[in-house]
Amino acid sequence: MRSTQWQSRERGTQIVEMAVALPLLLFMALVVIEGASLVRTHQVLNNAAREGARFSIILTNKDNPATGFNGTNAIKDRVVAYAAANGVTITRSNVTINQCALITSPSGLTYSTSLVVVQLNYTLRYLPRIPFTSAPTTVPLAGRAQFRNFYGCN
Repeated sequence: MRSTQWQSRERGTQIVEMAVALPLLLFMALVVIEGASLVRTHQVLNNAAREGARFSIILTNKDNPATGFNGTNAIKDRVVAYAAANGVTITRSNVTINQCALITSPSGLTYSTSLVVVQLNYTLRYLPRIPFTSAPTTVPLAGRAQFRNFYGCN
């Protein structure tokens, strides 16, 4: 008789445990999904900046006012196309290029470099919709790459 009374008291505990644990597990899953997406987007921005810097150091892509060639626009288009091919939408205004940035080596020599910075305000999809979180709706992300030029700057 006692065993049946004990079983009847324990019958609802699994449902109560699931009711407590399930929201926590769902929240953790959303955090992992959101974080993975944010890290992936940041990696794409870094790679897009690297692609732009690699493209910018080539002499044929340097701005040339004498011929009217605007290499900056070609580089920005390359960065935008790279990001789009990897599922991240940016515009030319998100890309900043300096083809005559300077860096100084530890030995004191100064080198001309191309600096490409890609910025994006990443919109969080899931976390801001959860009532008890204070997650921001957007997170600023930036990718940056700087390569030494094959040409000098005037």
